[in-house]
Amino acid sequence: MSAEVLIVWPDPRWAGQLYSLLQRGDFGLGVRLLSSYPELRELERLLLPDGEPIRLLIVGLTDEQRGIALLQAAKDLQPQVGLIAASEAESTTGIRLAMRAGATDYWTPPFNATEIGNTLRQLAVAAPRQVEGALLTFMPGQPGDGASTTALHTCEAISSAIGRPALLMDCDVQCGTLGFRLGLRPEYSLLDAAGHVKTLDDLWNKITAPWSNMRLLTAPEGSFGLTGDHLDALPRIVESARRHFPFVVADMPAALYPACAEVLRVSATICLVCTPEITSLHLARRRLQDLDDLGVRREKVQLLVNRADSRNAPPVQEVEKATGMSVAWSLPNNYEAVNRAALDGRTVSRDTPFGEQVHRLAAGLAGYEADHPRTSAWRRILSFG
Repeated sequence: MSAEVLIVWPDPRWAGQLYSLLQRGDFGLGVRLLSSYPELRELERLLLPDGEPIRLLIVGLTDEQRGIALLQAAKDLQPQVGLIAASEAESTTGIRLAMRAGATDYWTPPFNATEIGNTLRQLAVAAPRQVEGALLTFMPGQPGDGASTTALHTCEAISSAIGRPALLMDCDVQCGTLGFRLGLRPEYSLLDAAGHVKTLDDLWNKITAPWSNMRLLTAPEGSFGLTGDHLDALPRIVESARRHFPFVVADMPAALYPACAEVLRVSATICLVCTPEITSLHLARRRLQDLDDLGVRREKVQLLVNRADSRNAPPVQEVEKATGMSVAWSLPNNYEAVNRAALDGRTVSRDTPFGEQVHRLAAGLAGYEADHPRTSAWRRILSFG
């Protein structure tokens, strides 16, 4: 049998144990062991042979720098090959570097045959799961309109109602602050998800941060290392997320980049968030035109007016005239409660006007019954002056 799995690990003890385990297993894969890191030309010959190609490369990080470099080189030479990092002991830095170099898993002794077998089968033969989760997208007319706050509260409310974690994705790669606002410093971000789109189905529990009853994929803390390829991966990230989570809530930037178009097209609902301020209403109308230009069906878009009861807010008829769209939802100007919750790294309590309205919003978007009666029209909830 030709070798389908290549182990490169200078540590003879652990490399030998792993090799023996794979040889004994019922995985149906040929295994080859190298006890030293190959040079680039040799690596190319190993990964691109005349016969059957290597399907999985396992790299031991005895020399972390050389091991990470080998993973990156293998990813560049043969993007289809599965990559696994291995080490004598866990290292937070090593795990992070390995994943960013393309590794989909990180093995340490004692090696578990069942877990290793599952990983090998997933990388080699697992068929993609069907897309199931609903995608709800929030985008602001302008920065500061409260789209991120609304997306956060909606995601938490949905997770609480259905008893399963929904995913909140911060897609604002330049100015996303959801992780910071919640006091999170996750190891991984949207940047890492973009670098692992081919095997992302198996990484969601590792690459997302748990918070409250949901999970969060944060925006990168900085844009260093961000390329067009990372942005182009967004639709595939969303597709994978929908296979894993019952609901995906995407927090989009005000300035849309090209990859956002496909995400918006596959969204079940797009909440366009604005405030009663004249500039926000004007920009909301421009965002609607942007969506039309992108080919997004208008019936997917729902206008949400935040801080609807602000002082000097115009009547609803003027809001709808300014935006060119009927108002579907509104949220009260509960500034003190929202600001205090943000400072505390939590969401607003449901026993506030804002909290209650968000739960009704979440129920309406997700399609379940709210546990409190919902008024028939938003005008009966709040009035614009």
